[in-house]
Amino acid sequence: MSRSKATRNPTDIKDVVNDSTCFQLHKSQLSIFNDIQDKIIDYTEHKLLHYIECIEDPQQRAVLMSLIDNYKNGTVAIAWKRSRPIWVNVTKDS
Repeated sequence: MSRSKATRNPTDIKDVVNDSTCFQLHKSQLSIFNDIQDKIIDYTEHKLLHYIECIEDPQQRAVLMSLIDNYKNGTVAIAWKRSRPIWVNVTKDS
């Protein structure tokens, strides 16, 4: 059985695609939100903060706090897989 990644369900797939991964940049990194930053809720940031509250290991908590900083600075993009954050480094165009 092959596993595929998708950001949406194509019309020819009958079942839900549970392994879809959509990486998200922080709202401050998206120029379309420049004029309305204060009105936009970044659910990935909110979900990360809630996730960190549930973590008891101080080292893992420190790594996740660093992840939030990197996410806000635009150096990583975050997605969620099986209710856990995954991230990739982002290369900005000059």
